[in-house]
Amino acid sequence: MKKWLLLIAFCCAGLIPAGAEEPENVPPPPPPPKSEKERRTSFAIWRAFSSLPEKERREMVKLQRTDPEKFRKVMTEKGEALLKADRDRLIELRSMVAEYISTADSDRREELYKKIEANVRFDYFKRLEENRRHLEEMKRRARGLEAELNKREKNAEAAIKARIDAILRGDPDPEAPRPHPRRKK
Repeated sequence: MKKWLLLIAFCCAGLIPAGAEEPENVPPPPPPPKSEKERRTSFAIWRAFSSLPEKERREMVKLQRTDPEKFRKVMTEKGEALLKADRDRLIELRSMVAEYISTADSDRREELYKKIEANVRFDYFKRLEENRRHLEEMKRRARGLEAELNKREKNAEAAIKARIDAILRGDPDPEAPRPHPRRKK
């Protein structure tokens, strides 16, 4: 469970591209989910988001910035549809397993076994593909972070000189903690 939460947090942090300016008057993020159902829905929302094609994902990020309520509504619907599909597949799998166990006919058992195997194989490869997408997203973010680090490394001398000049002019310490721009003081 902790691994999934860390993975979700890591992926959520990458929704806004690095270097993008945050628009003013952005409402604070919603409070954390209180119930188990809200947690499952939140997880399903991020699973649904990560399963979207790149173009649609970018459109949803734009929607998130322009109309957060509509974004939440659309993604909640997609997440709930994903949960419903998962539940339906699980119910179908359980009924096939129950029938497999209770059936004495070897031909029917073999047919059910193949269906169960196809169902489990489908779920396995679907999760594998989700993991691959997550990994690719992490690699993309890592490349961006590495590029930013290289850029800062190249500009190190200029940044150091600018900091020294600021200190000597009596400017406030740029390294001092500052209040968060969206939080009230």
